[in-house]
Amino acid sequence: MKKRTLKLLFALIVSAATLFICMVSSNAAFLGDVTDGDNLVTANDARTILRAAVGLETLTPEQKDIADTDGDGKITATDARTALRISVSLDPVLHYYQKEIVTAPTCTEKGLMKLTCTECEDVQEKEIDALGHDFSEPEIVTEVTCETDGLEKYTCLREGCGYSEEKTVPAGHVPDIPAATCTEAQFCTRGNHVMEEKLGHTSDWGVCERCSIYNTAKYEAEAATIKAKFNEAKTAFDAAYAINSYNAMIDGISWKVLPNTRAAKPNYIKAKAAFEAAVAACGDIPEFASIKALLQKDLANINAVLSQVELILAEDYVDTRNFEQLVWPLEELNDFNSDSINNTNKKLTKLIVW
Repeated sequence: MKKRTLKLLFALIVSAATLFICMVSSNAAFLGDVTDGDNLVTANDARTILRAAVGLETLTPEQKDIADTDGDGKITATDARTALRISVSLDPVLHYYQKEIVTAPTCTEKGLMKLTCTECEDVQEKEIDALGHDFSEPEIVTEVTCETDGLEKYTCLREGCGYSEEKTVPAGHVPDIPAATCTEAQFCTRGNHVMEEKLGHTSDWGVCERCSIYNTAKYEAEAATIKAKFNEAKTAFDAAYAINSYNAMIDGISWKVLPNTRAAKPNYIKAKAAFEAAVAACGDIPEFASIKALLQKDLANINAVLSQVELILAEDYVDTRNFEQLVWPLEELNDFNSDSINNTNKKLTKLIVW
């Protein structure tokens, strides 16, 4: 009930305000009556002015004159507030002034504006602020360097002004962006001067705390050997596995086991030698302890594969009588070793930058 009473009271106030404005003038152009020129200042006018103030609506020059309730040449939230207060009779209807430039402002001198109300005889005069110079882009008179000052000339673009001034550009270094990093120095943009030397990594082995790059400078030669030998071992084992895998050997009761195993053996031996070289490259370096453990595990797997290969090649034949004792163990070792080497590869990629 209270809300309904308040709504009715508000409607009566608005109606009274509207009637009052209509009584003041039936054909006047009031400040704030920006939307429809109906000689009434309403909440809708105030809304339009507010939207224009925040850039949500564009007004014509005539509308801007009507919306500018305080005559400051700007459309602001204050103008919207004034229009809203007028719409509910909290402020009197304002004069609507026509503007006439008596003296135009210049860059350095103030101007004068005459304001004449269209609805009465009220006349006012208002100063217009000086415009200030509208300078061009600087003309380089003397180029600035790191060691010597430069000189720039600025000229006003406004017609009839002709004013110009010169400014000294102080000498000195101007650092580029970004600043120095672990691997790159910071230079001066005015010359090839080094502003700050490269910082260097916080560690010569492992992850740099500054740039998060994995650095291997301390044991670069050893790391290169480990990477090369591991890749050599992996390539050799993959070649052996392709020849001597279950699918490659078995076709019914396999007559392929012995020839395939003989063909694969040299690759197993090559993989073993490469793993031994990679383990040897680790030596007793503490930083390579975890790497060495991974390589030793793969080397042990290769030795187990070769032991099973020798058992197979010691037989004159492979058929259903000895198939499970010879082929299945080799297949399991091959599968396990393949997974292990691939897992080692992933880990080494993180421990040594590949």
